[in-house]
Amino acid sequence: MRRAVEWAREVGAHKIALQHWPHNHAAHALYVKFGFEQEGYLRRHYPRNSGELWDAVVMGLLLEP
Repeated sequence: MRRAVEWAREVGAHKIALQHWPHNHAAHALYVKFGFEQEGYLRRHYPRNSGELWDAVVMGLLLEP
Protein backbone atom coordinates (compact mmCIF):
# COMPACT_ATOMS: atom_id res chain seq x y z
CA MET A 1 0.00 0.00 0.00
CA ARG A 2 2.82 2.37 0.87
CA ARG A 3 4.39 1.93 -2.57
CA ALA A 4 1.05 2.45 -4.31
CA VAL A 5 0.55 5.78 -2.52
CA GLU A 6 4.14 6.82 -3.31
CA TRP A 7 3.66 5.94 -6.97
CA ALA A 8 0.40 7.91 -7.19
CA ARG A 9 2.21 10.97 -5.82
CA GLU A 10 5.14 10.47 -8.22
CA VAL A 11 2.87 10.47 -11.26
CA GLY A 12 0.98 13.56 -10.08
CA ALA A 13 -2.33 12.05 -8.99
CA HIS A 14 -4.35 14.27 -6.68
CA LYS A 15 -6.41 11.50 -5.13
CA ILE A 16 -6.74 7.73 -4.73
CA ALA A 17 -10.25 6.27 -4.51
CA LEU A 18 -11.27 2.70 -3.77
CA GLN A 19 -14.16 0.53 -2.68
CA HIS A 20 -14.34 -2.51 -0.43
CA TRP A 21 -16.99 -4.84 0.93
CA PRO A 22 -18.39 -3.70 4.31
CA HIS A 23 -17.59 -7.05 5.94
CA ASN A 24 -13.88 -6.76 5.04
CA HIS A 25 -12.74 -5.21 8.32
CA ALA A 26 -9.06 -6.00 7.73
CA ALA A 27 -9.05 -4.05 4.46
CA HIS A 28 -10.87 -1.14 6.09
CA ALA A 29 -8.31 -1.01 8.91
CA LEU A 30 -5.43 -1.06 6.41
CA TYR A 31 -6.88 1.81 4.38
CA VAL A 32 -7.52 3.90 7.50
CA LYS A 33 -3.93 3.24 8.61
CA PHE A 34 -2.74 4.83 5.36
CA GLY A 35 -4.98 7.87 5.75
CA PHE A 36 -8.00 6.94 3.64
CA GLU A 37 -11.36 8.29 4.79
CA GLN A 38 -14.80 6.89 4.15
CA GLU A 39 -16.54 9.09 1.59
CA GLY A 40 -19.65 7.11 0.87
CA TYR A 41 -21.60 3.90 1.05
CA LEU A 42 -23.21 2.17 -1.94
CA ARG A 43 -26.23 0.16 -0.88
CA ARG A 44 -27.10 -2.99 -2.83
CA HIS A 45 -24.73 -1.90 -5.58
CA TYR A 46 -22.92 -4.99 -6.85
CA PRO A 47 -24.86 -7.99 -8.18
CA ARG A 48 -23.28 -11.32 -7.24
CA ASN A 49 -23.60 -14.65 -9.07
CA SER A 50 -25.83 -15.84 -6.23
CA GLY A 51 -28.36 -13.13 -7.06
CA GLU A 52 -27.53 -11.15 -3.93
CA LEU A 53 -26.79 -7.44 -4.13
CA TRP A 54 -23.80 -6.41 -2.04
CA ASP A 55 -23.03 -3.04 -0.51
CA ALA A 56 -19.67 -1.28 -0.93
CA VAL A 57 -17.77 1.24 1.16
CA VAL A 58 -16.23 4.11 -0.83
CA MET A 59 -12.96 5.51 0.52
CA GLY A 60 -10.58 8.21 -0.66
CA LEU A 61 -7.15 9.63 0.06
CA LEU A 62 -6.32 13.18 -1.02
CA LEU A 63 -2.67 13.45 -2.02
CA GLU A 64 -1.41 16.81 -0.88
CA PRO A 65 1.50 18.25 -2.90
